Amino acid sequence: DGGYLGAFALKPLSEKWTLMTAAAYSVGSNDYSGYFAAIGASYQFDKKQSFKLFAATEDSDYGSDQNLVLGYTYQFN
Repeated sequence: DGGYLGAFALKPLSEKWTLMTAAAYSVGSNDYSGYFAAIGASYQFDKKQSFKLFAATEDSDYGSDQNLVLGYTYQFN
């Protein structure tokens, strides 16, 4: 048994830039616990193309990890 509580937020900084944040905390059976947090930004080139960069960290009873993520999106119509 277990559960988690989390939040995700997007905040427009300008017409092209958006701030992204996320966080979560989890608990479970056998005294398991862990957390996750991330922050980053996205840039909208035009209606079809965007770029994002964010950093994330997590720590739980299974170990810890840190990531830096780059992403490019192209939307086909």
